[in-house]
Amino acid sequence: MGLITLSGYIASNAEAAILKAYDTVTQQGAKEIRFHCASGIVLTSSGIAVLISTVAKARKRSQRIVASGLSAHYKKIFSMIGLSEYVVINDDTADKH
Repeated sequence: MGLITLSGYIASNAEAAILKAYDTVTQQGAKEIRFHCASGIVLTSSGIAVLISTVAKARKRSQRIVASGLSAHYKKIFSMIGLSEYVVINDDTADKH
């Protein structure tokens, strides 16, 4: 499993770092990519677009995608935009905020 921890303010300026982290875990042979959202994360619409792009890359490589630490707010957003159809939401480490 490849773990990518997202923290702070995630917008388009985070694209290079997220893609570099994704490429690193993929080169290490990860069949599952886990995006862990740290407490207090802020995902802007452009940050969500970066995640969508990364999820699309992972799907092309038949990698399983999991998200953990999502607040109820972001779970709802993932559902509303259809991202939850492609990303397994792991509730065991969900943020309670």
